[in-house]
Amino acid sequence: MIRNRRWITWCGVFKLRLKTPHQHIFFLTSKSLSKIRFSVISYLVSFFIPILILLLIFAVIRLYPFGSKTFLVFDMKWQYADFFAYLKRIFNGEENLLYSFSKNYGGDMYSTWAYYLVNPLHWVICWFHQKDLPKALSWIVLIKSGLSGFSCFYYLRHAFSHDKSAYLFSTSYALMSYSLWNAENFQFLDAVVLVPFVVLGINYLADNQKPVLLTLSLSVAIVLNFYIGWMILFFSTLYFLYYCYATYGSLSRETMVCFFQSLLLTALLSAFLWIPVGYQILEHKIGIKPFQLTFSSDISLFQLLTMFFTGTYEVGKMADHTLPNVFCGVFTSVHFFLFFFNQRISKKERFLTLCFSLFFVLSFLLFPLNLFWHGFHLPHGWPYRFSFLFSFLIISVAYRNYTQIKNKSISFLGFFSLIIITLLLAGFLNLQDQYSFESKSELHHGCPWLDVSLILFFILFLWQRDRKNVFYASSFLGNSFLIIVFLLSFVNLTFNALTLIKIKTINHESIDSYAYSIKTILPVVSEIQKIDPGFYRMEKNFYRSYNDSMQFDYAGISHFNSMNRSDILTFSKSLGYAVNNNIASYSYGATAFADSLSGIKYLLSIDSEIQKPYPPLFTMNGIHVFQNPFTLPLGFIARSHLEKTIPDDANPFNFQNSIYQYITGEMNQSLYSEAIGQEFSCQNVTCEISDNEIMLSKFSIGQKGVLQWKIPAKKDVYYYVYFPTVTDQQIDLEVNGKLLGRALTAEYSSVIPLGTTGDNHVITIRLFIYDSGISIHKPYIYSENLTALNTLHNLMEANPVLMKKINSAHLVGQVTVGSDNNDLILTIPHEKGWRVFVDHKPIQQKKVFNIFMLISLSSGKHDIDLYYIPPGLIPGFIVSFITVIIFLFLKPRRSRSL
Repeated sequence: MIRNRRWITWCGVFKLRLKTPHQHIFFLTSKSLSKIRFSVISYLVSFFIPILILLLIFAVIRLYPFGSKTFLVFDMKWQYADFFAYLKRIFNGEENLLYSFSKNYGGDMYSTWAYYLVNPLHWVICWFHQKDLPKALSWIVLIKSGLSGFSCFYYLRHAFSHDKSAYLFSTSYALMSYSLWNAENFQFLDAVVLVPFVVLGINYLADNQKPVLLTLSLSVAIVLNFYIGWMILFFSTLYFLYYCYATYGSLSRETMVCFFQSLLLTALLSAFLWIPVGYQILEHKIGIKPFQLTFSSDISLFQLLTMFFTGTYEVGKMADHTLPNVFCGVFTSVHFFLFFFNQRISKKERFLTLCFSLFFVLSFLLFPLNLFWHGFHLPHGWPYRFSFLFSFLIISVAYRNYTQIKNKSISFLGFFSLIIITLLLAGFLNLQDQYSFESKSELHHGCPWLDVSLILFFILFLWQRDRKNVFYASSFLGNSFLIIVFLLSFVNLTFNALTLIKIKTINHESIDSYAYSIKTILPVVSEIQKIDPGFYRMEKNFYRSYNDSMQFDYAGISHFNSMNRSDILTFSKSLGYAVNNNIASYSYGATAFADSLSGIKYLLSIDSEIQKPYPPLFTMNGIHVFQNPFTLPLGFIARSHLEKTIPDDANPFNFQNSIYQYITGEMNQSLYSEAIGQEFSCQNVTCEISDNEIMLSKFSIGQKGVLQWKIPAKKDVYYYVYFPTVTDQQIDLEVNGKLLGRALTAEYSSVIPLGTTGDNHVITIRLFIYDSGISIHKPYIYSENLTALNTLHNLMEANPVLMKKINSAHLVGQVTVGSDNNDLILTIPHEKGWRVFVDHKPIQQKKVFNIFMLISLSSGKHDIDLYYIPPGLIPGFIVSFITVIIFLFLKPRRSRSL
C-alpha cells in the first residue's frame, strides 16, 4: 500500500497527495506559499549581505561604482583584462576559441579559455564597451561574493538545523581573507562558490547513496577551473572519509562504491575539457618546473596562527604573499576552537575533526604536501591556493559548534585555554615587525589587542548562552546581547575586508587610465591594419600589459599566461627576447633578424627614434610607427636541407647565426660578428676579472660603481649588446649618455639595440651598480651585417607563401617549389593539433629550429590548407556526450533524486 508522501521541488513549492497509486494531484497550499517566500527571501538575503558590505567598502575607498579605482592590479592588470577583451571578440565572432596568433608566435587558445574564461558569468563582460571593461570586473567580484554567501548559506541550512545565525557564518565565508586577497583572480573564486555544494553532495551520498549533487557540482568545479578543481577533488576524498567515520563510525562497501562511481562520472562528464588541456600540459611541459623535494617549511606555526587575526598581511608582498589566507572572522575562529571542548559532540567526531584540521596545518608547513595540493606545480605568486578549503572547514565546524552550545556543553577548560592562547599570540604578535596592521587612526582597530577584546566579549556571550545566566534570564537581554555580538562580528568582517581591499588596490590602474590606453593605442593599430591588411606580426617597446596583442587585436610575440608553452619561451629567450617565468616580452627588443624571422613587420614606440634600421611610417596619438624592411613572410622556402633542431647556445647571436646559415645554406657566412676593439673599465669599484666573469667588491664610500665598455663603431653599422647575467639587484643601464633604466633583471634580460653612430664614433655602455659582492658575466657585443640581412629578405620574398587567414584556426595559401629546394618553413609553432593538407591531401608536419612547422613538398605549385583542432578535444567531447546521455536517460529515476 502506498503511503501519502510530501514531495518538494527545487524550492519546496508543491505538495503531492496520492489518492490512488495511479492518480497524482498537485496543488499549492498557503503553508507551502509561506515556506516558498521564506526560502526565497532567506537565499536573497544571504546573497545580498556580502554585496552590500562590499559596496560600502567600495564607497569608502572610492572604488567603482563609487570612484575611479578598479581591480586592475597584478595579474588582472597584466593578464586577465586582456583575456576578457579577447573573449569579447570571440563573442562578437571576430576571433577563434581554438587558436590565437595574439599569444607568443601563436598557440592553443582552448587551454587558456579552460583555465581563465570558461565561467559563463564572465560573458557579462561582452555587454560592456571595451573601455568600460574595468567596470564589469567590479560587478563580477560583487556577484561572485554574493554567490559565495548564498552557496554557504544553502549548505548550512541543509546540513545543519536552520538558524538565523547562518547569515553571519555564510557572510564570513563570502568575505574570508582568501576571497578578498584573490578578488582579482576570478578563476579561483569559482571554486569558492562550488565547494559548499560539493560537500553537501558528499553528505547526501553518504546518508542516502544519492550521488547526483556531488557528481554535478564536482563536474562543474573541474570544468570551471581544472587546476583548483583538482584541489577540490582531493579535498572531497578526504572529507568523504572524514564524514563517514565521524557520522557512522565506518565506511560501508556500498557507500564507497557509490562515491567512486560519482568520481568516475565526474571525470567522464568533464572529459571534453581535461583531456585536451591535459594533453597541452604534458606535451609541452606547461608550468612544469624543476624543484628539489624537501621537508623544510617557508613558514612557522606561529606565523600561521597570526593569520587568524584581523587584517593581517605581509608588508611588500602583495602577489607573492607567503602565508595562507585563512581568516574568516573572529567569531568563527572562537567557535572553531571551542568545538573541540564541546561535550555535546562526540569525542570521535572531535578527534577526527582535529586530525582533519592538523592535516591542513601540515599541508601549510610541509613542502611535499603543499606541492601535492598544487598538482606538483610550484605556483608563482599566491601560494597556498587551497587555503579556502581550510576556511570552509573552519566555518562548517564553527557553525556546528554554535548550534550545539547549550546546557553547559563547553567545559571551563575550553574558555580558559582560548583566553590564554589568544593573549600569548597577541603579545608575541605585537613584537613582530614583519607584519602590518591597519593604522591605529582608522576605524579604531589598529592592533591585535582589539581582536583580543572581541574574543573576550564573545567568550562572555557564549558563557552566558551556554549556562543561561544573567543575560539569558531575560529574553530581551539575551536577544539584545545576541544582536550586539552579530553586529560586532559583521563590523569585524567589514574591517578585515576594508583593510585587504584597500591595500590590494593601492597600485591599481584607474578607469580613466585604462580608457586612455584604449583610446590612444587602438586607433594606431587599426590604422596599420587599414594600410596593410595582410597577415603579419607587430610589437611595441612600451606596455599597458604584456598581453596587449589580445587587448588591441594584433598578432604579437609578447604574452603572459600560466598556460604558456615552455618550448616557445625557450625559443624566445634563445632569440634574445626577454623571458621571465611565464612572461615573454619584447622588452628592449632583440635584433633586426630576430624581428624579421618572427614576422614582426611594424614596431610601435613612444620614442621618435629607435636603435634599429627601421624607417618611420607615421605618427598618431604620440605613438611612432616604424616599418621593418627586412621582414620575412609567414612562410618561405629554405635554401638548404634543414636539420630538425638547432643546438642550444647561451649566446643569442650564435643561435641566430645558426638559423641564418640553415635557411640560406651559406654555412660560412654570419649575420652577427663580435665587435672589435672593446675597452672595459671600472669606476668607484674594484673589479676582478676571471675568464668571462667580472667580480665586484670594495665600493668607494657613498658612490655607486660604474662598469664601462667603449666600442669603436663603424659607420652605418648597427650594434647590439646582451648581458647573460640575471640578478634581482638594482642595476641601471646607460647607452651613449641616455639612461635606459633597469637591466640584468629577468624582465629586461634581452638583446639591447645600441644603434649606429652615423660616423666612425664610439658607442659607450655603462652599468651603474649599487651593491658589491656580485658577479657579472661579460656582455656579448655584436655588430649586424645589414647587407646579408637584406639579401636574405629579397631571397625569401622572391618566392613567398601567400598565406591567407580565414580565421585563427584556419589558414590557406599557395606556394611554388623549385626542383632544388623543397622544405617549406612556416613561422607558426609546431603543434600536433594542426592538420596540414597539401593539394587536399593530408601530410605530416615536422619541427624546425626547435619550434616552427616544416613541411616537405615536391616541386611545382601547391595549395596549402591548415586546420587547427586541439588534440583530445573530439574524443573528450564524445566521451562527455555519451556520459550525459547515459546520465540523463539510462540512469534509474530513484538515483537521480537529490
